[in-house]
Amino acid sequence: MKQCRHFLILLVILLPLSAFANPSPTVPLDSWVYPALEKLAGLGVIDSALQGNRPWSRLEVGRQLAEVNPNLWVVPAAGELLERLRGEFAAEVAEQTLPPQESVRYLHPLDTARVGLLFREGEANTFPGVNAVQFAPDYNRSGRSAAEGFNLEAGFSGAARYGFLLADWEPLLEYRQGEGGDLRLQGGGVTLSLGRVDLFAGRQELWWGQGRHGTLILSNNARPLDMIRLSTPEAKPLPWLFRYLGPFHFDLFVSRLEAERVVPEPYLSGMRLAIKPFPWFELGASRTSTFGGEGRPSVGFGDFVEVVIGSNPPAGSSDNANSIAALDARLRIAPLGGLELYGEFGGEDEANHFISKPAWLAGAYLPQLDANGRLSLRLEYANLAFSDNGPVWYRHSTYRSGYTYNGRLLGHHAGGDSRDLFAAVAWQYDADLDLTFSCDYEQRGVSGPVTERHLQPGIEARWRYRPRHEIRAGYRYDQVRNFDRVAGDDRDLHLLSAEMVFAY
Repeated sequence: MKQCRHFLILLVILLPLSAFANPSPTVPLDSWVYPALEKLAGLGVIDSALQGNRPWSRLEVGRQLAEVNPNLWVVPAAGELLERLRGEFAAEVAEQTLPPQESVRYLHPLDTARVGLLFREGEANTFPGVNAVQFAPDYNRSGRSAAEGFNLEAGFSGAARYGFLLADWEPLLEYRQGEGGDLRLQGGGVTLSLGRVDLFAGRQELWWGQGRHGTLILSNNARPLDMIRLSTPEAKPLPWLFRYLGPFHFDLFVSRLEAERVVPEPYLSGMRLAIKPFPWFELGASRTSTFGGEGRPSVGFGDFVEVVIGSNPPAGSSDNANSIAALDARLRIAPLGGLELYGEFGGEDEANHFISKPAWLAGAYLPQLDANGRLSLRLEYANLAFSDNGPVWYRHSTYRSGYTYNGRLLGHHAGGDSRDLFAAVAWQYDADLDLTFSCDYEQRGVSGPVTERHLQPGIEARWRYRPRHEIRAGYRYDQVRNFDRVAGDDRDLHLLSAEMVFAY
């Protein structure tokens, strides 16, 4: 129970007895806000952002903007981003100066609305050893998936806050050609602010790790999980001597997966810690565990708590749980134009108290290629078939549905036993138009007799035609060789999308 005691000590540090704080809704993971703030951080305009923990709350965005020196000279592209961000988050920036006990109450039945059309041509892929099926060009969309032909997506979001309580909601309607409609709650829940931490109960998307095209532990490739979550909503230093760790983030959740899987309704828990001891260096660690479920040994309360906070499964067979963990880091090199180098190193198992059967991800982000800062470059490589470990990642002998939720991988969308090389150039044409040109090369089933290969060039555009109204459009082409690992089965896949987003 030593880890329990350490966990309680950490909570005592995080929970000041003085006052409650105001909770805040999160910013959707597909928002333009994240690449904008990442660019500003790379240019040295913002120092305290923790890039490996998403989503950010709106107040966290306001905190980052409030730290910007108003007299700092920035390149034209950065100035345009700051102006746009300050306009959209003016209330959150102003709230940084309010005393914690001064509550800002509001009721926003309709914060944002969105409607989108997608056209898909081609079949979905399977992943050996797990129950995931996915159309290869359609990934990292919080579990939203297009069927063959035309598809419609429409939804809205809203929130209400009273003191230290927040409720938010995001219903979504999906209509797929030949399949009909599906109305569900895509996200939402209730948040209780407990000073330095928030307690959330509901449905929420998470992204843990430095990768941007994908990540080893948690991405938004699958649907948002139903969870109870305890986290620090803002990246602020801890008190006392712990302040030397710099901006700090803590995240802990427990969820339950779906019933339609081998070993129905197992628990999924996760914990993450991240620090930024220097403005140019960030370090994080993440771990998730799948345990319990129908037909598995019962888990007592003490054992449940132990697994949730990061211990190994109770004494007995190692098949009682499936854990994956990763360390991640990000380094900014200011003299090289703000070049950021980042990476993740994870393991699907544990040996001698350290991760084994490793996989890794490495990336480089250059926020400024030209004098005006309008062009940026990203290169990212993920290797989930490292050291000839075979197809071990995201698979388990007991939890044979794998590391999935509702038929989607929870981690990297390329799957286990894969390698993925991604490149993207982003062009901030002006204050209202952004273009991104990308190319992705994937190898799947690397250790098998036949390797499936994908070459995916793509383009994405975002045009803000009014101050808070945006049009998004994109196209991805996928040239597949050896589809579903069948030699000689070559195919061409297409995904075309267009969406309008309105903020009120």
